[in-house]
Amino acid sequence: MITLEPELRLSLFVQGRPRTKGSMKCLGARTRGGKHVLVEDHATSKPWRLRMTNEIVREVQSAGLASGWQPYSGALHVIADFRYERLGPSAQLLAYPTVNAGIYANGDIDKLLRNLLDAMQGSGLITDDCQVVKLESSKRWAAEDMPAGVQIDVIGLGNE
Repeated sequence: MITLEPELRLSLFVQGRPRTKGSMKCLGARTRGGKHVLVEDHATSKPWRLRMTNEIVREVQSAGLASGWQPYSGALHVIADFRYERLGPSAQLLAYPTVNAGIYANGDIDKLLRNLLDAMQGSGLITDDCQVVKLESSKRWAAEDMPAGVQIDVIGLGNE
């Protein structure tokens, strides 16, 4: 759901395994001008960001706001609740998703947020992720009847 009156309000769930934004890796000077080429370290980062971006765009379009849409430029409050499936033997013993290595790693919350904020900017929802002035986030196991993914709530604060 997205509304614009009196300020931006967006609430949506993006299903899938949340992924972190990887660090950038330099491939060295690969262009004629000698500029260095940077690529993301994690192969799963970009597809997850693209999924979040596409879901945000779909939400804007389904609200009939696509034509003439201008990215929101005021201050923002973002709430992100990342939910993971409880996979792997180590996850069964943990109260929270804090697996830090291997194929079931959940990732650092700050890097999960970097990917989300980049998706918000890349979708055209907001002008720049520096607009976020308040941020609440959590990581938890998804309930049995709940899919993995991220619940995103964005509240525009205007130019208070």
